[in-house]
Amino acid sequence: MKRKLKRYPVRSTVKQTSNYADHLKAVSQLSVADIIRTVDYINLLAGFADKNNEVLDDLDNITAPFAGIIEKLRTDEKCRHQDCGGYLYKSDLPQYDFVCPECDENF
Repeated sequence: MKRKLKRYPVRSTVKQTSNYADHLKAVSQLSVADIIRTVDYINLLAGFADKNNEVLDDLDNITAPFAGIIEKLRTDEKCRHQDCGGYLYKSDLPQYDFVCPECDENF
């Protein structure tokens, strides 16, 4: 006779910080279309970079969705590493409050 085991949901023991919640909220406003358009634009720029062509007319429209997100994620805190000093952003990891994109360190 086989015993049927009950299945229980697995719960994370990692406490999520409020900065992580803010990070998720800000990133959720970025659409896949924004990402694709930006990647396409970067590829276009790479093709024209050495040819001295003017292709930057659309740059503000392309980067606008990212600028809003960056504004929401950036904090006034500075990186604690001696040689860095860059701005810290709200963390993309639930157990940390901050991340430094310059040195890829979490605090």
